[in-house]
Amino acid sequence: MKKTLILILISIISFNAFADSYYFAWDGIGVAAKHNWNTAYSYGSYQYKGIANGLGTGGMEIYQTYNINYDQEKNNTVGTAMRYKVLYRFVSPMVAFQMNKSGNLQCYVTGGVGDLQSGTATVHKWSHVPWSQAGAAYDSSIDQSATVNSYAIRLGFGFVQFFPLGGNFHMFMNEDFGWIATPLFDVTDPAYSGMRTNTAHLFEPAYFSFRIGIAFITHSRDAKNPYKIYFKEEGR
Repeated sequence: MKKTLILILISIISFNAFADSYYFAWDGIGVAAKHNWNTAYSYGSYQYKGIANGLGTGGMEIYQTYNINYDQEKNNTVGTAMRYKVLYRFVSPMVAFQMNKSGNLQCYVTGGVGDLQSGTATVHKWSHVPWSQAGAAYDSSIDQSATVNSYAIRLGFGFVQFFPLGGNFHMFMNEDFGWIATPLFDVTDPAYSGMRTNTAHLFEPAYFSFRIGIAFITHSRDAKNPYKIYFKEEGR
């Protein structure tokens, strides 16, 4: 899955040469919705065209890191902790909507498949009880990096605000909420047995992200309403 897939998608929907085209490149930081509110870096691009007044379709490419530290059991005599940091590249169709008359506030929904770029995962298990039915005291770390799933499904939505820079170039800010719809690990793996949390939720993280970047919007240089999503140039 390469960036060319997005370009192909855009080409398919660009059946009218006068439709507005939006091109975005951004960097961002995300905060996990739970499990110590760990932060993670993300970056990517997205592109879409107007297919009706106020409506656009296109594609998004996201490089998203998931940096999760589960240690809610750290004060327990017997417990399990986990730390994982994985990077996925997602390619997702998207639909964009104009939210106000000027068009400088837009929203989008997106969903797609990501392939694993890199990942590390460690499970820490311990028992500080000198003797129990489970056996003697122990403290061990298990490397689970090889068990990260190769693919994941991500769903998301967000809001975008525009600010002019000059010509067809504009700055934008983007607030995004995205969540994993399929576990990043096999929840039935014995390494996760005994964890006092919902492992399905632990392995399907959600992130609130703030992004900032540069947008190139065709036909916007001399437009009275540069951010409106139009199907045809004469609609301006």
